[in-house]
Amino acid sequence: MTTPFEVAHDNLATRTIRVAIDLVEDEVQQELNKEVEVIDGIKEKLKQKVNEAFQQLCALQDAYNAMCDDLADKMHCLDIDQQCHGLTNQSANIGFHKNASKIAKGNSFTGCMGLPQQL
Repeated sequence: MTTPFEVAHDNLATRTIRVAIDLVEDEVQQELNKEVEVIDGIKEKLKQKVNEAFQQLCALQDAYNAMCDDLADKMHCLDIDQQCHGLTNQSANIGFHKNASKIAKGNSFTGCMGLPQQL
């Protein structure tokens, strides 16, 4: 099976190996040249579209991986929430300490974003 490009290219090659009086530059020759140029242009555009599609697939794969990582983090947090939700005052290994939530004046602690806070 031959492609249109191969046919046009073979016809041009056959025409160019003619000698002397048989070598002509006519309308057929011009149309064959145009056809080869059009096919080459289309091939270049297709290569460009393939590259764009590959880049888009890479971006989609990166987004998918980030989403999977986010989902794994959320599932881990859900597990922690479910464990905490099941805790009661009668749960095993629960210890109560007097004034555990008080911080002495002048001491620093880490705030919600990891930044030190002063009391």
